[in-house]
Amino acid sequence: MGGPVFSLGIGIGFLFLIVNGTWSDEMIFIFSFFILSSVFDFFVNIIPFTSPIKMHDGSESYNDGTILMQLIRESKYPDPYFEGLNFLEKEKYHAAATSFRKVLEAGFDKKEIHYNLITSLMKSKLYHEALDHVLFLKEKKQLQLKDYSLVGEIFLKKGEYDNALNFFNKFLYKYYNDIEALHNRGYTYLQLSEYEKAIQNFDSAILYQPDFASAYTNRALAKIRLRLLDEGFQDLEKSKSLDDSDPYIYLYLGYYFQKKNQPAKAIEHFQKAKNLGIDFHGIDYLIETT
Repeated sequence: MGGPVFSLGIGIGFLFLIVNGTWSDEMIFIFSFFILSSVFDFFVNIIPFTSPIKMHDGSESYNDGTILMQLIRESKYPDPYFEGLNFLEKEKYHAAATSFRKVLEAGFDKKEIHYNLITSLMKSKLYHEALDHVLFLKEKKQLQLKDYSLVGEIFLKKGEYDNALNFFNKFLYKYYNDIEALHNRGYTYLQLSEYEKAIQNFDSAILYQPDFASAYTNRALAKIRLRLLDEGFQDLEKSKSLDDSDPYIYLYLGYYFQKKNQPAKAIEHFQKAKNLGIDFHGIDYLIETT
């Protein structure tokens, strides 16, 4: 409530000054401008809007009225809902999924609970179950165009790349500057060996967010596959400068040094990727064969 109330308070303050003082026409005009601006700001903030607000870091938020209504609605949910949110924050995804299931079983069949459950299931790599809940929302006609990016991501995780592209394309037709969807569509093209299209999507994601480390990392792999080795290496160096903890940087550097016929350096980087806990089942094979 702080934002809207503060805006309204400014307007009331200037109205008080006009009523209880003697001012020139110029000052009254200035005060009136601030009153109108404050009242406008109050209504823009307090009336709930379903459309998200794009933040400077690429994330999304909602206006104060929407968040206030969400808080009022969530205050009626049972304790397992808040336990689930706590588990999500602590990255205990299996426990979070269990908590959100309990809330749904208790009769609180709300979209945000399904979404938190879907997020928990995806983080737990239970993609089939996550898709089942998405299809349930679709049957209830609660699935909207803005949700298609999430559906595309589930199909991407399941390895159903054509289905993933279908949903990403529909989503990006309207939300063309969504960096996560652009990155995920680029990654889908990467899995399909359509490297030029992958690079185009990573380029767009980087255009909208120049410090998007994963986009540089995956664009590097596409360039290495196209034998644009120097450009790929530059992307990996840029990604490393943004986040040097990503094990895929070192996996792709290993590929780079393989292409450069420097097996010792390739093994060194494959080993570093393994030491960082990379989720890639072929890492031992790569080290051995290299």
